[in-house]
Amino acid sequence: VHQALSTNVERADLWRYLALHKHGGVYADSDVRCIKPINTWNAVNNHDADLLVGVVYTDAEGMVTRVNNFILAAMPCHPVMAAMPFTAMSRIAAAGLAGKPVGGEKGKALSEAVIGRTGPAALTATIADYAQRSGAVWP
Repeated sequence: VHQALSTNVERADLWRYLALHKHGGVYADSDVRCIKPINTWNAVNNHDADLLVGVVYTDAEGMVTRVNNFILAAMPCHPVMAAMPFTAMSRIAAAGLAGKPVGGEKGKALSEAVIGRTGPAALTATIADYAQRSGAVWP
């Protein structure tokens, strides 16, 4: 998987998912500043969650349409973190089958491709799939 990823951003995305899968814990990009203590996160649900992600976009009804991946918290071996390398590979393969060269993008197209292959769009789709299959609460 690592060699199929065309950018260091995608490799960093993969690393965070694999590290959270193996060890669990909290991941935050180096430019993120914590303004609330972590022990206050998810207090409304009595801290009962195996996976915490931030919401980036919602639709008119308040349904989540995109989560972020710049700050994540997960229990070790969470299925969403385990699925992310497969999500990335399936999206890379789909691009190749559609005749879209992976790694040849520039500018905005590159940004959108990364978001879709390993970034927030890929994570959002993986969480939605997991929730549908497992009956987990989403959003």
